[in-house]
Amino acid sequence: AQTNPTLLCIEDLQWADPSTLALMHYVARNTRKSNLLIIGTYRPEEVTATKEGKPHHLVETMQLMNREDIYQQIELKRLEDVYVYELLEVLLGKVELTSEFKMRLYKETEGNPLFIVELVKMLVDEGIIQKKAGIWVQTKSLEEANIPSKVYDVIVRRLGRLKKDERETLDYAAVIGEEFSPIVLSKALGADMLHVLKILSSLEQKHRLIRYVGEKYKFDHAKIKEVLYSEISEMLRREYHGLIGASIEELH
Repeated sequence: AQTNPTLLCIEDLQWADPSTLALMHYVARNTRKSNLLIIGTYRPEEVTATKEGKPHHLVETMQLMNREDIYQQIELKRLEDVYVYELLEVLLGKVELTSEFKMRLYKETEGNPLFIVELVKMLVDEGIIQKKAGIWVQTKSLEEANIPSKVYDVIVRRLGRLKKDERETLDYAAVIGEEFSPIVLSKALGADMLHVLKILSSLEQKHRLIRYVGEKYKFDHAKIKEVLYSEISEMLRREYHGLIGASIEELH
């Protein structure tokens, strides 16, 4: 870096241990006057507090680096639908898929690049899209596709960090739907509204699993709701539906 501009890229910082992050901090602090640019990438949804409430190691490191003004954070948004289709062509090559199929692909992934890549791999593996005469075409309905295993694992890992009351709240919410009212939720849970709102606030700010949208909450990704719902046993699911239905009826 003393003779030529140098780029150092460190990916997946969410998996880095404290000593690795301390080394990165040390290098960043001591190369301010060098022609060195360090780029670190991480998934924000993986950088959440532990069950004990302790902040993630990366969050602590970024706070320290921020005090010294030696890093800048750039948040990458999810892809818009047009770029999802472009990524599809980059991954596969020439494709001839219906606009309905492309729209469904966008809805299934909501522009999350990891989800797009994994879903496309699964569509190929399961023969839902096939290459014919050098062109990828749809041969089965996208309805037949399951949740890709890597996507499932990512979500299950995030859910594993939740406390018992947080997980129960999300289970009820998943039965209500992709969007849910905190009023209906608290009624179904038989819990104090203030207590439920505090749990929802934690799920939004610490765990990034839901987000507030005009008097309601919405799952940050539809696949989170799908995974939660799929893990509830059929008998318990029926009981949840009954409680929620009765709550809606009583409130209205």
